[in-house]
Amino acid sequence: MSTVDNVWDNAKAVFGMAEKKTKQAVEISKKKIKEKKLEDKIDGLYKTLGKMYYVSAKKDAAVNECDVKKIVDSIDEAKSQLKELRAEINSIRYDKVCPVCNAGVKKDDDFCRKCGAELK
Repeated sequence: MSTVDNVWDNAKAVFGMAEKKTKQAVEISKKKIKEKKLEDKIDGLYKTLGKMYYVSAKKDAAVNECDVKKIVDSIDEAKSQLKELRAEINSIRYDKVCPVCNAGVKKDDDFCRKCGAELK
């Protein structure tokens, strides 16, 4: 193989890696936008819940427990979606993801650097 062929093969490998990293960055950016929207949704639900309790306390009236349950369920669902989304982001960024806390870990790690769980 000639020097020109080696240079060409190396250039293709570099461009291939750059293309892969660019696609990963775009995918992570899209997921980070979704993450921010979910965080904002959760904040809004907490504010709504707090306002309901404030208004009921101010009027010395009972809170509608059915409405509270709906909001709490919505918060729980959004938090679950957020956890899954963060695990997806970590799986793109890192070689492995901790099965306990979903933190990104390096392929050579035996233990999670965040929670200490053993990685198998």
